[in-house]
Amino acid sequence: MSIASVQLIKDFNLKDVSAHDFFRSAEDIEKYAGRHPYSHLMRRAWETMHLNGILCVDSRPTVYFKEVKQIRSRLLRELYQKFWNQGLATLLVVKSATDVQVFSSLAEPVRENEALSDKDRLVETLKTTATFLQRVETGQIYRDHPESFNSDKAVDKF
Repeated sequence: MSIASVQLIKDFNLKDVSAHDFFRSAEDIEKYAGRHPYSHLMRRAWETMHLNGILCVDSRPTVYFKEVKQIRSRLLRELYQKFWNQGLATLLVVKSATDVQVFSSLAEPVRENEALSDKDRLVETLKTTATFLQRVETGQIYRDHPESFNSDKAVDKF
């Protein structure tokens, strides 16, 4: 069972985020299932992607967090495909001990002969995570990388 690690919570300043906005485990989703409009979809995402956290902004799942031992191309491709197919959250953060990569669900799906970093799927590689939460909540990350957030590339329009 996957849960948000202490390090993930510390790195992204998630400690003080309310339980209604940051889900640390599948049990958290179950606890608020009757009061959260996206609980069923969040539960499916948690189970299929083995997530470690879900951050909601204005009650909408916005960031999926996935912790891995090492960022590997094949794992990322599979994870990204599931993330893009679901089409709910706009950001996927994949964190290893040495790297943090942020992906957009509003970019073209990855094809067999393409790199995951092509076509604006990879929004950025974070050097510091300190301001990430603020940038998401204020929408600054979307303004900084508009090419990565084209709604015409979302799963329901593509």
